[in-house]
Amino acid sequence: NKFPRIYRISSFEIIKAFNFLSYYILLPLKIYIERKLRIKLLSSKSLNKVIIRKDRLGDCILTLPFIYGLKLNEKDLFFVSEILEKIIIQLNIKCSFRDSQFLKNDNDLLIANLSTSKINSFQSSLPKVNKKILFTQLSTNPFSKNGIPIVFEPNYLKNKSQTLFIKNCFKLLNINADPIRGIKYLNRKLENIVEYKKNNLLVIVVGLGIDIGRQLKIKTIRDIIQFAKKNSLNPVILEEPNFENKLKAIANENNIESKSCRNFLELFILFKNSRYVIGYDCGPTHIASLLTNSIILFSHTPCFHWGKHVWHKFIQSKKIISGKDKIIITKQLNLGSLKNNWIISYDFKGCALHKKVCQDNNCSELDEYLIQKAIRSILKDPDYL
Repeated sequence: NKFPRIYRISSFEIIKAFNFLSYYILLPLKIYIERKLRIKLLSSKSLNKVIIRKDRLGDCILTLPFIYGLKLNEKDLFFVSEILEKIIIQLNIKCSFRDSQFLKNDNDLLIANLSTSKINSFQSSLPKVNKKILFTQLSTNPFSKNGIPIVFEPNYLKNKSQTLFIKNCFKLLNINADPIRGIKYLNRKLENIVEYKKNNLLVIVVGLGIDIGRQLKIKTIRDIIQFAKKNSLNPVILEEPNFENKLKAIANENNIESKSCRNFLELFILFKNSRYVIGYDCGPTHIASLLTNSIILFSHTPCFHWGKHVWHKFIQSKKIISGKDKIIITKQLNLGSLKNNWIISYDFKGCALHKKVCQDNNCSELDEYLIQKAIRSILKDPDYL
C-alpha cells in the first residue's frame, strides 16, 4: 500500500488483459455452446429455465427489474435465491418466476448461474435430470465448478455493467424481459399497495453492515443532516439489521428520527415515499435507485459494474478537484422511475482485487470534504449537472 492509487490502476489493467486473452482463447467454446443452446431451445418440448442468484441483497435487487419486466406470460421459469424468494413473497406482486421447489422432475434444465456460485452450493435445490445445461460468466477463475463460462466479452468482469450480464443471460435463456418495463411495473404496484405520500424525506444509509470502506463517517452524516434541515428536507437514518441501537444513538445525537423496516415491503415503501436516499454502494441503495432520487458513493467497488445499468440514461459527469484529491459526480436518469441517480466516485474502475489484496482502504477512500461538497451541490439544486 505504499502507492495505493497506482496499485488500484495497475490491478485493474491486469484484470482487463487477463479477460481479453481469455475471451479469444475460449471464443470457439463460446460459439459452440451458444449454438447448442439455440438448438436445445428450439427442439425441447419440456424445458425448465432456471436462474441462480445465491448472492447478497444488492445483486438480487439488480435482477428484480428483469423478473418483473417479462413481456410475455411465460411458464416454467424458476429461481434459486433465498433473498429473491423473500422479496417476491413480501411484496406480493404478480410474478411468473417461481421458487425452485416447484420444478418438474421430468423436464430438462437450462440454468443461468448469475451468481457464479459453485455447483455444490445449489445442486440440492435442483431435481436430478439427465439433460442439464449450466452456464455462467467468465470469473477470475474460469475453471471453477460453476458452469461453462460463456457470457462475457473482451475485457469483461469488473468494467462492464452487472445488469448487462443479466440481460445477456436472459437472452441466452430466450426470456423476453425488459427491465425498464419491470421498474415501471414495480413502482406502479407499490403506489397501489399504500397511499403514495409526497414529502421531503431524506434517508441516510450509514452502512454499518458492510465493510469499513463503504460506511458513511460521522462527520459526513452530520454535514448531510445540517444541510438537509436548512433546505427544508427531513433527514432520517435507516436502521440496519443487528445495528439498530448504534444507529438510533447516532440519530438521537443529531436530533433526528431513525426508521425501522421489519421486512422488504416496508423498506421498499420507505424509499418510494422518500425524496432522496444517500449512502455507499450496498443493497438498500440499489433498492432506492429503482424507486427514488439516489446519491450513491463508490469507493473500492467499481461503479461501471454496480452503478451504471441498462435502464440508465447518462446525463453528464463533472470532476471536482481539491489539491491532489478528486472525485467524479455522474448524473443518470432511471428510465423506469424517471428519477435521478447520482454516482460519486474516485474513478469508474474501482479496485479490482481489493478484498483479496488490500489491507486498508487507502487505495479507494474518498475525500470527506469533496463528498460533502458534492452532496450539498446536489441537494441544493436538483438540476445539478
